[in-house]
Amino acid sequence: MVSEFDTIKDPKDIAFYAGLILTSLSICQTFSVMYWGRLSDKIGRRPVLLMGLFGDTVTILLFGFSKSYKWALITRCLNGICVGNSPVAKSAVAEMSDDTNRPRMMALLPLSWNFGTVFGAAIGGMLANPVDKYPLIFGNSVIFKEFPYLLPCLVSSCLTLTCLIVGIFKFEETLVINKQTVTPAAGRQQSSSTTEATPLLRQEEENVIVAQQQKQPVVTLGQLLTPTVVHIFITNSLMSISTTMSDQLLPIFAATDPSEGGLGFDTRQIGYTFFVSGFAVLYLQLVAYPRWAQKYGTLMCYKYGLVIMTPYFILVPFLSILAATITSSVMSQSIPESVNKFASDNADNAAAANEEEHED
Repeated sequence: MVSEFDTIKDPKDIAFYAGLILTSLSICQTFSVMYWGRLSDKIGRRPVLLMGLFGDTVTILLFGFSKSYKWALITRCLNGICVGNSPVAKSAVAEMSDDTNRPRMMALLPLSWNFGTVFGAAIGGMLANPVDKYPLIFGNSVIFKEFPYLLPCLVSSCLTLTCLIVGIFKFEETLVINKQTVTPAAGRQQSSSTTEATPLLRQEEENVIVAQQQKQPVVTLGQLLTPTVVHIFITNSLMSISTTMSDQLLPIFAATDPSEGGLGFDTRQIGYTFFVSGFAVLYLQLVAYPRWAQKYGTLMCYKYGLVIMTPYFILVPFLSILAATITSSVMSQSIPESVNKFASDNADNAAAANEEEHED
């Protein structure tokens, strides 16, 4: 998509500008996540999640209408602000569960996220530029010819809109605010001897009201950052950096020409790549990982996962050499065929000319 913008002059700059669009979402999400969390503590989880779904539906659809780099960057930033409420979903899951089922319910969140990330990327790659890919279906579509990346964004918006509708009718508020109510003291009887000087409330009832009006202590950010939290924050941040770099760079790397250090895939081939990897992710998370975690432990699985990822990050760039070799091999095979065809056509033309001359 970025390669088709007029502002991109040098093909080598595509990776930078595409990475900037991808990064803009994460930056806006990071700066808005705290505000969404505080707002959910005040008005509840349900309205915050519904507002985020509505904003996501609108902004991703606007992103599909991008015809300039500036429009794509702005709509992507707006989308990042709207999806900054995703941690609120974790709070909602924690509040609707208990100690008996909370670990299993929390495990569904990363599973659903990975499922959506992989298959969403696959759908996006397969539906991008539908006029050229599926001419029998979209060949006469004016809008998809004008906006070749609108269809995957439209599908994404429809899915999010479905979630919004389900949330409106099915999702119930999970934030419970304990409110004490003042009830008349037991045994209190109204008497006709009360005057204007008689207190309307007894002392114990006044104490209850004063306790309600007292503000809850505010926990500062410094109090939250305990040594354990800092340790988890650093390790998770480093892990997120490596995996996010891989996820975001892989489509750019795959779309880049082999002569420029990429694989030379089109959007459909990139989509197929994510589609195949999606089944691998589902198998690992649903079948393989539970068995390994039970046999070797969670910490050991985490360590071995890091060991496996290290050579993966090192070897992936060298796939470009393999792609360049395959491309050159295909070109070398196609050139002789074209030469032979050209020579055969010339021979046929010469024979026909000789025959006509002989007849004359």
